[in-house]
Amino acid sequence: MKRILFSILFAVLASGVMAGPTISATLGEATIKENSISGVSLVTVDWLSSSTGACTATIGDVYGIVERITIKPDSGTTAPTDAYDATLSDVDGFDVLIGHGANLSSATLTSFASMVEETTSSGCVPVVVFGSLSLAITNAGDENGGIIRLYMRP
Repeated sequence: MKRILFSILFAVLASGVMAGPTISATLGEATIKENSISGVSLVTVDWLSSSTGACTATIGDVYGIVERITIKPDSGTTAPTDAYDATLSDVDGFDVLIGHGANLSSATLTSFASMVEETTSSGCVPVVVFGSLSLAITNAGDENGGIIRLYMRP
């Protein structure tokens, strides 16, 4: 009996872990996709601003070390207005984009390693995410879109 209960519990937990990230837009539209191979995951958020030029969404179930982030100003729709802004904050309010989402170009891809300065030494450490992230796009113009990609490892 214990073996059966353990098997059921393991199956439930494994299915939740393997489900991948989820997304729920509260303003504008947003979709999410995850691809994984050899321990590396690519989480892709495709967003479209509302008529107010904003898109907000909650991305759930994101776990790992963020190695690199790219922000692309076009997702097959009209590119956002020049100098649009993006933040991607964790539950503590920490911006995983580390300020690189301010005044983004409407024509140029932005790509960077997501690193923060460690307080006990002069080095930098990668950003770790665990749980939900809040996406906020502002000043993007009426129904314009883009893509944010998180390259992650466990």
